Amino acid sequence: MPGLAALCSFVGSYAAIGVHIKYLRRDVDTAHRRIDSLERVVRYGYQKKA
Repeated sequence: MPGLAALCSFVGSYAAIGVHIKYLRRDVDTAHRRIDSLERVVRYGYQKKA
């Protein structure tokens, strides 16, 4: 029985880590999109002024 409890605990921890990784990837993708759009605004904004 203790082995089964340990296995369930491990599987639960692994699933929780997987969910966190999924959300971290989504946040990183969002941050990259924001940085890309900001770079475009800065690049093209300065080109229009020049």
